[in-house]
Amino acid sequence: MMELGLVLSGLTIFGAILNSMRNKWGFIVWIIANIGWIIFNALTETYSQIPVWLAMTVISIFGFINWKNHEQEIG
Repeated sequence: MMELGLVLSGLTIFGAILNSMRNKWGFIVWIIANIGWIIFNALTETYSQIPVWLAMTVISIFGFINWKNHEQEIG
C-alpha cells in the first residue's frame, strides 16, 4: 500500500509542476492522482480524507474545462 501512496504523491507533485509551467495537462494528472487518493483512502480506511480528494477532483475538472474554454476564446 505504501508504494501506491508514493506513486500518488509523485503524480500529485508532477501535476503541480505541469500547472506551474502553464501546462493544462497538469489538471489531467491531478484528476488521475485525486481518484487514486480516493481509492487509497478507502482501502486504508482513512475516510475523513475522501471528501477532500473528491473536492480536489471536482476542482481539477473545472480547472481543465476553464483552461480549455480560455484557449478557445484566445485562439
